[in-house]
Amino acid sequence: TTTTTTTTTTTATAKAKTREKMVMGLTLTGLDFNTLESNPTMKNKVKDGVKDAIVKGGSGSFSKECVHVDFSGGSVKVVATITPPAGTTLKSVSGALKKSSGALSHSIADNVKKVPGIDKIATGPIGETGLEFTETEVPPRGAGKSEKDEVAWNRRRKRFEATVGQKVKKPAAKKAEKMEENKRKKGAKEEKKDEKEK
Repeated sequence: TTTTTTTTTTTATAKAKTREKMVMGLTLTGLDFNTLESNPTMKNKVKDGVKDAIVKGGSGSFSKECVHVDFSGGSVKVVATITPPAGTTLKSVSGALKKSSGALSHSIADNVKKVPGIDKIATGPIGETGLEFTETEVPPRGAGKSEKDEVAWNRRRKRFEATVGQKVKKPAAKKAEKMEENKRKKGAKEEKKDEKEK
C-alpha cells in the first residue's frame, strides 16, 4: 500500500502543471502609503476596490479569490498577481485584461474614490498612472530543477514592484541622452575658450 501511494504521489508531482501568473501594477496618486498602511480597515477596503475592478476587467475569466494585491510606497504602488483558475489559460486572462486596460485603470481609481472616508486621508485628487502588465510561469515545487523557481518568482515580482510606473529607457534613448550631454559639455568648453581669447 505504501509503495502504491508513493508511486501515485511521484506521478502526480511529475505531471503537475506549471503555474501561470499575470502581474499587473500601477501607481495610485493622491494617497500616502504610510497613512494608508496605518489604517488596516481602510487599506483592506481599498484592496477590495482594486480587486473588484480587476475582476471586472477580466470579463469573468477569473474570480476575486484569484487576485492577490500588495501596496508599497511611492504615492501608493499597487501590484496585483492574478493566478488563472483551473481550466483557464494565462493567455485568456492576459487578453481580457489588456483589452480592457484603458477602462481598467480608471475603474481602479474610481473604486478607490468610493471607499468611505478615503477623502479624509487623501493628499490630493485620487488618480492613477503607469499601468503595466507582465506574464510569468512558475513550475511546481519538487519538479526536478524547479525547486528554486518560487524564489526566482518572488525576486522577479519584487523587481516589478520596485519599478512599476517607471519607464525603462531603451538603449537608443540612453545613447541619445549621452550624446546630448557630451554636446553640452563641448559647448561649455568652447564658451570658456572664447572667454580666454577675449
